[in-house]
Amino acid sequence: MTRTELLQAVRRSFEKHERTNRGIMTKSQLKEALRDLGCVFTDDQITALFGMYDQRCSGTVPMSELLLALTEKL
Repeated sequence: MTRTELLQAVRRSFEKHERTNRGIMTKSQLKEALRDLGCVFTDDQITALFGMYDQRCSGTVPMSELLLALTEKL
């Protein structure tokens, strides 16, 4: 799978689980989206990952920030 294909798969999974159409994800939605991609994390790992991007402690993270972070890591 190419980098572009991987990012497209991530975006599709995020969009599938982001149910409000506001472009934001909750911790449980992120966990479900990552699980669909074959990435299984413990609750502590998801909490740590989510906390890195939920700087306002709002309980949500913009999908765009998550996708940008993944783009930088790939």
